[in-house]
Amino acid sequence: ICNMSSVFHDNAVSWWAYSSAAVNVVAFVVYVMTWRLIRETIEVENLRRIFRTIVLVTIFDLSGWATTQTLVATQNFLTLSGQADLCYICFASIFVNLGIAVKFLIYYSTSTEYRKA
Repeated sequence: ICNMSSVFHDNAVSWWAYSSAAVNVVAFVVYVMTWRLIRETIEVENLRRIFRTIVLVTIFDLSGWATTQTLVATQNFLTLSGQADLCYICFASIFVNLGIAVKFLIYYSTSTEYRKA
């Protein structure tokens, strides 16, 4: 399991989670603004479908990261033993891994171009 926060120690884990969450919020705002702009201006259905696929992948990816970072940030408020702390971090990492792994399924189910390749 990918465990991104394992390279950080003590307060660095919190700073990583908070700064990554801020980056995710900014990315989400940019994607929403781009989605609105494209939805209003693109008249070709094929381009809309391609962008919809990209948006779905981004939603799952950002959701996985955001969930993991939220769980890692709440770890500081919990008093866990060494083994329980490791289990909690591994559990939190599952969401980012799912967000990354689900990309294939989204591409395959929503994109005819991907299925043809």
